[in-house]
Amino acid sequence: MERLVPSTRLVEFSNPSVSKTGRPQIHPSAFVSPSSSVIGGAEIGAGSSVWYNAVVRADVNTLSIGSGSSIGDGCTVHVAKIAGDFGTKIGHDVTVSAGGVVHACEVGDRVHLGVGSQVLDGAVVGNDVMILPGSVVTPGTKVGDGEVWGGNPAKMLRKTTEAEKKFILDTAERNVELARLHKEENEKDYLQVQEDEEMRRDVAERDPEYFQWGEHNSNVETLQQNHLEQLQLLGEKLKETQANLESVEVRWKKIIEDELSAQQKVNDERLASELENQRLSFVQTIQDANDERDECKALYLKENQRRKLIHNKLIEIQGNIRVVARVRPAVEVEVRLRTRLPTFPLSHLPTLPPIVLLPVPRFFFAISPLPTNSLNSPSSPLPF
Repeated sequence: MERLVPSTRLVEFSNPSVSKTGRPQIHPSAFVSPSSSVIGGAEIGAGSSVWYNAVVRADVNTLSIGSGSSIGDGCTVHVAKIAGDFGTKIGHDVTVSAGGVVHACEVGDRVHLGVGSQVLDGAVVGNDVMILPGSVVTPGTKVGDGEVWGGNPAKMLRKTTEAEKKFILDTAERNVELARLHKEENEKDYLQVQEDEEMRRDVAERDPEYFQWGEHNSNVETLQQNHLEQLQLLGEKLKETQANLESVEVRWKKIIEDELSAQQKVNDERLASELENQRLSFVQTIQDANDERDECKALYLKENQRRKLIHNKLIEIQGNIRVVARVRPAVEVEVRLRTRLPTFPLSHLPTLPPIVLLPVPRFFFAISPLPTNSLNSPSSPLPF
């Protein structure tokens, strides 16, 4: 009913020497009942419970409660700072029965404190310990591991048995389960509470021969169990299928990588072959160009030599040409060819300069001087 009538007191008490925030630190799975109070920077572990009308106060010193521990109805858990500087530490799987007092002391793991028992300032209780109901462990007392204490003041009575150790653990586990149920009930809202009330009334007033919710719930639970089993089987098959798919994916990746590697190798070989052919073609082109250059060079040298020969021949021809000119209206020039061609008159030519070079392809001719006895003859050659 906590959602309906809030009564749980979670009180922040700011004390920097004890806690940075001063707010209670409660695990989400822990149960703090309505009408109980948790004050200051107290720490409550997983599965632990603080029952109705209990008070856990950590205002002037540190206080921690481990996991799976139970602080019963009307219990008091305090710390000390004025009469002595003692914090409070309660271990795991500890049961503090109704009306118990844990005041500024240290309690180990797997401890059972009976109804109305007290552990006072500075006392230290070991592990696997039972404190009998109504006992008072006086301030500063040291209780060893695996011991049973009782009385006021409490004294060691004997060692705990295996059955008592089992009883301590079973009690802690039952308290955890009971606290879970109380936590669920206290977290219900108004609509859920009303629905539960209607269901209880319907079950109480329903005719036995009419549809029974119990049988329906049993059938529903059976169906849910069957569905759960089927879901588990499907989950296992899904995991197996997922594993097979992953295996197939790995194999396909390997095959694809091999194919890509082989294709890349073929492409590399083809590219290398093409590059080699291009290189050879380029080398051949360079060789042909060198050969053509050498041939052109040889032709150039040959033509240059021929040009020199022609030049020398022209010079020789120029020296052998002799022109005899006669200054009179009729001029006859006897041309004697070196190829022994017959002489022919050139009277139809105009007046020539004293020396005339007449280049003739493939043969050469010279104008030679005439005999002196023919100067007076119109048809005789002119003198040189």
